[in-house]
Amino acid sequence: MREDKAYTYGANSSLSTNKLIGSFNAGASVRNAVTDSAIIEFLKEFRTIRTESVSAENLQLIKNVMIGQFSRSLEQPGTIANFALNTVRYKLAPDYYENYLATLQNVTPRM
Repeated sequence: MREDKAYTYGANSSLSTNKLIGSFNAGASVRNAVTDSAIIEFLKEFRTIRTESVSAENLQLIKNVMIGQFSRSLEQPGTIANFALNTVRYKLAPDYYENYLATLQNVTPRM
């Protein structure tokens, strides 16, 4: 929507993977005149995400972002408490967070 259409500088999305109350949100600030077109572009992107495999380059970029976010989260005292809560709440393996980065690196594009 930014590069191809010049609709916005601020399209974004977020995903909450909370097992109990997960959500997906996407949005953008666009001009009134292109609101309908922007929605169509979002829907095209959603379809692409569902039907096409991610490139190795894009997958590595996302992995790098997630590694950075995980590493920065360890600077917050509440993170370790949340890890302990999540381990119990979702019945995760006791070493889930110890192995998180290695598990993330093993993710491959869907074929």
